[in-house]
Amino acid sequence: MRCPGCRHTHAIIPSFSLPHTSLDTGMVQKYLESRDSGESRSTAAKTSGFADYCGPDFLRSLEKRFAAAVIRGKALYPDWGNELCHGYRWMLSAVSGQKNALFILNERAIGINGQSFFGGNVRTGLRYESSGIILSHKNATERMERSCLDSC
Repeated sequence: MRCPGCRHTHAIIPSFSLPHTSLDTGMVQKYLESRDSGESRSTAAKTSGFADYCGPDFLRSLEKRFAAAVIRGKALYPDWGNELCHGYRWMLSAVSGQKNALFILNERAIGINGQSFFGGNVRTGLRYESSGIILSHKNATERMERSCLDSC
């Protein structure tokens, strides 16, 4: 959507979508719950409903991003959950065990600082800023010939 006031383009994210992905927050939460209960990645992906279009590399990446989000969440919002809990259990403690915990935490974080709890952050681009190198679509790195456009 293009804002007529500021003339910038903004992304409209459906409330059920995990920011910066095409995944449903309920599906991702079900996957994380399955993993927390000890299921393998492939079994958890089948249980949650996105095994058909998510490979093992994506699932590993999703888990790493979630772990980083929890660490960041504990640092930024120390009063949200039980600091002794980790991962999925911290997320549940942060919302008193409510069913749609991932959605609630994203909504809270966006309300506080305009950035989702879990889903990535388009605004930083830290890898490019620190090295001048971006990740291409072929999982290789290449030098930037042009400057990056910022949609924020």
